[in-house]
Formats: sequence, structure tokens, C-alpha cells
Amino acid sequence: MKFSDIDLNLFLLFEAIYRERNMTRAGQALGISQSAVSNALNKLRDQFNDPLFVRTRRGMMPTPFADNMIAHVRTGLEHLEISLQENHEFDPATHNRIFNISMSDLSELVLLPKLMEIVSQEAPHVVVECYPVERRDIGRSLSSGSIDIAIDVPIRTDATIKNELLYNDRHVCLMRKGHPQRKRKLTMDSFKRMRHLHLSSRRHGAGIIDFALDEINSQRNVALRARHFLIGPFVVANSDLVAELPLRYAQLVASYFPLTYVDLPFDRTEIATHIYWHEKLGETSAVKWLRSLVARVAAN
Repeated sequence: MKFSDIDLNLFLLFEAIYRERNMTRAGQALGISQSAVSNALNKLRDQFNDPLFVRTRRGMMPTPFADNMIAHVRTGLEHLEISLQENHEFDPATHNRIFNISMSDLSELVLLPKLMEIVSQEAPHVVVECYPVERRDIGRSLSSGSIDIAIDVPIRTDATIKNELLYNDRHVCLMRKGHPQRKRKLTMDSFKRMRHLHLSSRRHGAGIIDFALDEINSQRNVALRARHFLIGPFVVANSDLVAELPLRYAQLVASYFPLTYVDLPFDRTEIATHIYWHEKLGETSAVKWLRSLVARVAAN
């Protein structure tokens, strides 16, 4: 088999199926129909004389041949992508480009309003798409190019994924302006007597505040657990529940809701937020511009 006999688009399809483990999602990622995906996969199977992927309950699982090939395919696609990007210096004022970012709903609330204000002024043709990627998949998604950057807490990734600290934040106690505790000093006793809102993407388990309290043999009275940070200000503004949240978020919601915040009566646990990118794909002029813009917003 000669290399010249292979349609290079088939390698894009191969990588998409390997990444998604699903032919329909692979087709959606590439903007082609499922029948076109099936036809292209059949061509690859014929050319390599291997099934490449086997349908199972867990999805389209790669064969050993496919496992051995994926690293080489991804490296080739990365080099091609980098070459294409570097040949066209990114000009935010004129280029139209879709940037894909993975971040939590909390990061969206803190960063996106100002980020999009600047994008609208400096890059009017740029589109930003924000959807959270599971932390265990962030490295793979950055390596495949399905996301350009990720913004998250410190996570473990492989050596090809680079990161920088965006900012550290401390927790404060958010409450409504008319809360009975508002004009009194918040002590450990009063903190434990209050009813608390716990916000977390996990259904069960302790949070940063609970770990800090555990170190001093204390605990809080959690009256409500919820997943999305957006619900926090609505609940706190309309009840005597309080919530321990990062200062940046508390400052933001207090500017829109009748809320205030006070320092916690124990050592405040800081939370770090990092930006992640691929060592090669994240060094193009376009992604460098995006990274610098996010850093600019975070600094302010």
C-alpha cells in the first residue's frame, strides 16, 4: 500500500472515531453524515486490512492495530494543523474563528462577561463556545484539538499539556443584606448555628470548606446541596441560608443581588484556578491571543 493512495481526510475520521468511541458523534464533530462515516471507515478497513474498531456495549473500541496507530496519526495531524495556523498570523480584528473552551459554570460567571466584552470590541468575528469537559478527559481533548484551552482547578495531565496559574481566590461567607448575622461578628459558634448552602458538581461528598472545618474538628449545618452556582444568589437572597463561595464570585453576585459577604471565622482555604493548553496546538498565534486575553481578564 502506498501512502499516496490514502485520502488524508480518512485520518481525521479515524482520530474522531477513536476519540468519541461513537460513529454518530464522530460524524457530528466533522460535520458529515453517519453514512459517510460508515463508508469512510470501510475504506480505511480495506486499506489497512484490519477492522480498526469493534462495536461493543461501551462503544466503538479500537483494535490493537488502531491503538498502535493513533499516536502517529495524532502527531501528523498536529503538525499539519500547526503549519496551517503559523502560515496565517492571527489578526483578531479581521479573522473569523471559533474558539472552544472548557470551564466550569463558576468560571463562566466570573470570566465570561468581561471576556466577551473585550472579544466584541477587539475580535468582532470571533465565536466562543464554552462547554465543560470531564477533568479526566481534558488532556485528551486538548491533544485532539477539540478544545483550545481549559480553565480549571489543579489537575493531573500528561507532559504535553502545559498550564499556568490564572489566579488564587479565598472563600467568604455570602448572605442576604438583611440577614440577622450581618451586623454581628461571625464567630465559630454563630457559623455553626447558621444553615448553609453547599454548591458542588458532585452529588455526594465534602467540599473545600468541609475539609478546612474537619482540620479543626468542626462542621457546618448544610440545609441544601445543589449543583449549579447560578442558583446560589437566588437562594441566599431569599432565605437565611448562607454560602461559602470564592470572593470573586461573591463580589460579582453582590453587585446584582441584595447580598453581602463577610470573612470566615477560621483559616480561609484558597482555591487556585489554572489555564491549560497543548504544548503544540496551544502555541499557535490564535490560541496565544486567546490565552493572553483570558489572563488579562483574570488579572483584573
